[in-house]
Amino acid sequence: MLVALKNDATIQNPVLDLLPPNRAHAVATVYVKFLGASVALRPSVQMHFAVVSNRATVTVDSVDLSGFNVPLNAIQADIDRIKKVAEDQINEDIQNATRGTKLKLTNLAATDDSLVIDFSE
Repeated sequence: MLVALKNDATIQNPVLDLLPPNRAHAVATVYVKFLGASVALRPSVQMHFAVVSNRATVTVDSVDLSGFNVPLNAIQADIDRIKKVAEDQINEDIQNATRGTKLKLTNLAATDDSLVIDFSE
């Protein structure tokens, strides 16, 4: 997931911390246009993982910018773009790992340093 985000020119220095049982905390430098100038911001994002219809999903729970809670609807387009990149990368990796098998994704969980992926036949 971080590899995919690192390839996005508007996002720099992404860091992802996994948190049990199925959560993650992410920070990254994001460049936005403000009054004609490019401004660097470093938002903090709380999210969680789930499985829906045999696909990994990522839900953004909150975005914080220097102690201020950012209304999600104000940045929904950016959230949707980053969420799509993350979900596509996770699901592509899962599909590549299970290609040629009858395994189906059943659960995603997190430890302090790993994303745990459960399958069933």
